[in-house]
Amino acid sequence: MNQRRLIATTILLIFTAVAQGAESAWKAGAAKVAITPEEPMWMAGYASRTQPADGKLTELWAKALVIEDHDGKRGVVLTLDLVGIDRTLSLAICDALKEQYGLQREQVVICTSHTHSGPVVGRNLAPLHYLRLAESQQRAVDSWVATFQKQVVALVGEAIRKLVPSELTWGSGKATF
Repeated sequence: MNQRRLIATTILLIFTAVAQGAESAWKAGAAKVAITPEEPMWMAGYASRTQPADGKLTELWAKALVIEDHDGKRGVVLTLDLVGIDRTLSLAICDALKEQYGLQREQVVICTSHTHSGPVVGRNLAPLHYLRLAESQQRAVDSWVATFQKQVVALVGEAIRKLVPSELTWGSGKATF
C-alpha cells in the first residue's frame, strides 16, 4: 500500500493541470490498462504454491505517465502490479517503445509493485516458478506475457496521445512516524 500511495502522490505532484487557456512549458499524459490474466495462471512470489490461481479479487494494473518538456523531450514512468520482470522482458518492452515512439532506454523507468498476488511473469524468478511448471502452463505464461507486452507498449502510446499542458511541481518533506 505504501508504494501505491507514493506513486499516487508522485502523479499528483507531477500531473497538475494548468488553468484553462494558460500555456506551460511542460506536458503530461497518463493512462492505465488492466493486465489481469483472463485464465487461471500460476502466481508468482511463493515457491510452495501447488496450483494456479482459482479466481480474482481485484484487477492488476499497468499505468503510464509520460512527461514532455518544452523541447519535446519525453520521459516515461511505467508502474506494473507484478512481482517483478526480468531483464529480457524489460529490454523487449524498451525496444518496442523505441521502435514505435522513438523513446531511448534512458527515457523509460519501469517500476513493479512486487505483489505476490499476480501471475508468473515469463522467466522472472524462473527457478521458483517457470522452470517448475508443466509445459502447458509454461505456454500459458508465455502467451500472457506476449499479450501483456503489447498492452504496455500500447498504454504508453495512449499516454502520449493524452499529453496536455501541465505544471511540474515537487516537494520535500519528513515523516516522523
